[in-house]
Amino acid sequence: MRLRRPSALVRLFFPVLLSVLLFTGTMVAASTTMDELYQKSGLREQLLYIGPSMLEDFDKSMKELDASQRTPDLIQVTEAIRDLMAKSYSVDTLKDVVLREYEANLTPDEINKVLAWLDSPLGKKSTQLDVESSKPELEPQIQAFIAEVDRKPPPESRMNLVVEYERTTSLTEATVSLLLGMQIATAVAYNALMPPEQQMPVSELSEAAERNRTMLEGTLRPELISRILYTYQSLSDQELKQLIEFEASTPGKKFTRTSLAGIQKAMVDATGKFSSNVFQKIKDLKGKEKPAS
Repeated sequence: MRLRRPSALVRLFFPVLLSVLLFTGTMVAASTTMDELYQKSGLREQLLYIGPSMLEDFDKSMKELDASQRTPDLIQVTEAIRDLMAKSYSVDTLKDVVLREYEANLTPDEINKVLAWLDSPLGKKSTQLDVESSKPELEPQIQAFIAEVDRKPPPESRMNLVVEYERTTSLTEATVSLLLGMQIATAVAYNALMPPEQQMPVSELSEAAERNRTMLEGTLRPELISRILYTYQSLSDQELKQLIEFEASTPGKKFTRTSLAGIQKAMVDATGKFSSNVFQKIKDLKGKEKPAS
């Protein structure tokens, strides 16, 4: 399977990465606090892109098949896979895993400090900028901005701040992990359509994708830095410094690390279930095709 052009995928997941409750109170209160964290961080808006993006990736792979390969049986299987993919990577499924990660790893005090930041003027502003930059219709504008940055770089002081932000948040490493997770999921779906003798174990698909990690990190880091410049161009240097200070603080680092771990775990869990369900579905469909004895 070929990974789609990196910038198209980065556009979808870059904003995701920019953005245990100990039960001291009722379960309802805990759930409400977690949901507040989920909503105010902008994570919900970003997770909404994952399922549709994966379907788009899968559909593009199917279009690469020769017309002779698009048999009625293949079309039936493809539709079944698309349905399973949409369910496996739905926003609610991914959200549940991320919130469990919050519950397991963030203390009430840490959550309160993160919420205080998200409720601050700069916290609200930076979160809104993250969400805005994820809008697909802005991609031509973003690409034009990146081209202009290549032609005319910003002042060194501004670039140093953006590089520090990228390093503090480990944004490139996290983005690549998500891209590889998507590549594996799409490869699993495509692999299921192959004749049994041509299919590869999921472990080998994962290893093949993982070999691209270093190359992708080197390729994507400059683009991600340019996207940070675009996303936060309305922030002053002082505001950007404050944003870096929050990300470098103990609550900020732990929240970001937990969010990224939660998203990655959600993708791994979803891919495992998706893989199992896909092969079972194909087995069921083939069973229906066999004539009664």
